[in-house]
Amino acid sequence: MERRSPELLDRLAIRAAYLHHSDRKSVREVTAELQAAGESVRKDDDIRMLIRRALTTGLVKIEVTRTLSTGTLDLDTRLGRRLAERFGMRNVYVVTDRALAGLKDQDPLAYGDQIHLGLGWAAAGFLMSRIRDRDTIAVGGGRALGFTVDALKELQKDTRQSFKDLSILSLVGNNIIRRQDLRKLGDGNLTADTVAFDLAAILGVDFEKVRFVHLPLSLPDSLNEDVASEVMKVLGGHLLNWQSPPDIAVFSMGTVNHRHYMVNQRGPETEPVRGELDTLMREILPQAPDSIAKICYKLFWVGDRSSPSELRERASALMDAFNKKTVSVPLNLLNQAREKVLVAGGPEMVNAIRAVARASAEAASGGSPVDYDGVVPTCLVTDAVTADALDTMPS
Repeated sequence: MERRSPELLDRLAIRAAYLHHSDRKSVREVTAELQAAGESVRKDDDIRMLIRRALTTGLVKIEVTRTLSTGTLDLDTRLGRRLAERFGMRNVYVVTDRALAGLKDQDPLAYGDQIHLGLGWAAAGFLMSRIRDRDTIAVGGGRALGFTVDALKELQKDTRQSFKDLSILSLVGNNIIRRQDLRKLGDGNLTADTVAFDLAAILGVDFEKVRFVHLPLSLPDSLNEDVASEVMKVLGGHLLNWQSPPDIAVFSMGTVNHRHYMVNQRGPETEPVRGELDTLMREILPQAPDSIAKICYKLFWVGDRSSPSELRERASALMDAFNKKTVSVPLNLLNQAREKVLVAGGPEMVNAIRAVARASAEAASGGSPVDYDGVVPTCLVTDAVTADALDTMPS
């Protein structure tokens, strides 16, 4: 066979890659089809070389959309790329779900879980494409992270990748969190420690390389500050100071309102911050609804930047008091992670995610985010309704 020119190799590479990845034909089938068409290809190894050429030289780009377990979930890649470019994030994944039509009014609990199920699958796919052995991964808790771990378990059945040299950090103290509706997927506790434990088991990580918190969500003022500090050095020392920032941090976000379980839950893990929560609900949120968000149980303002200064000062004082009592990673440390993956969505999250997107755009332009103390993510995984709200935000 004559020596093939670079131009011919490129043309064959594109066609071979398309047949293999888009038409899902085996290498042997691609070989047979191209030979039948009279193309100058040799054996199967030649086809494998051509496909590698197409990928490594950038002649083709593969975008994978996984059909999820319900068969109704998909990714709007075009909208995701547009939002990522606009707000200066590396990646935005927009999950669409045909099963959500009408579900919000029919069954609000199932609606919320269905959204988080889709977010979890998308986040899991992103993580599997990014995790490298010897990485340090930091994880929060909550429904979105619980469903992410569920999806990773399914993906691992297909790939069976080994990550024995990973390190995993839990980011939050413990409180009881459960999925609200989809019990069939498991009824386990969704604290950050549990997410870290399950993630290690799924990825085959030695538990000596997993750092748990082992402490409640919040600690009371009555516990002497010096004693609390010494306890945390033993049980949650990685929350006080990174030896080095994690390679990947995965976390969710919530909005403080009367429906949030933290507000309604009366138990020992939230009792130390009960006063701050009740005062926020009584004094701040009636005047500024959806103005306070949380990441890893650290509160921050996402409300109108033009809110009255007296209101803002009172809110800041209450949030500071709350944040001092919660056993979780400070957000300035979380911002040091190389890859920060925010998995959040749902109608109640629109205002908070708008604030995140605005801060991300300000940071991408070279400035410091204005009036924002939260985390600036490098990757956002969200739902279509929230993404549409971001897309129509005024510039």
